[in-house]
Amino acid sequence: MKKSRKLFHFLAALVFLLLGVAECQEKTREAYEQMSYDQIRSRLTDLAQKFPSVMLLENSKSKVGVPYLVDCDDKGNKCVLDIVTITDFKTSSENKVQVYISGSLQGNERLGPVITVNLIEYLVSNFKKDVTITYLLQTREIIITPMTNAYGYAKKTLKELT
Repeated sequence: MKKSRKLFHFLAALVFLLLGVAECQEKTREAYEQMSYDQIRSRLTDLAQKFPSVMLLENSKSKVGVPYLVDCDDKGNKCVLDIVTITDFKTSSENKVQVYISGSLQGNERLGPVITVNLIEYLVSNFKKDVTITYLLQTREIIITPMTNAYGYAKKTLKELT
């Protein structure tokens, strides 16, 4: 009963959070814009540097030892699978619930990665400003892979390279 109640509260907070993101976008009259593979990686790096107390940017190679195998561009740069962890790192992780969000698995799904990057930015920039976000990050560890199929996203193709 307790776990289902916690899950309900988390899902309710996530719905309010998403509504808040939509409201914020409406108020500023900014539309979500398509982002390239390089733009997403750059934004994630900037956010991780700006908010190190609540955001950790890792990749598949550093976190779990999966090497970069394929080129993402004509310059020989390898595709990187970024893994973002968002939580209040000062709060003990002992009782935190882990939540996983994937931006997209199919490389030609263009909206998911953009939404997850905007969600990441919203969460980290509103920590200590919004009580709901602060509570969420003090009680959850949110793991996000904005471009789960980095090669497919970079090449705008449905499948990953096999």
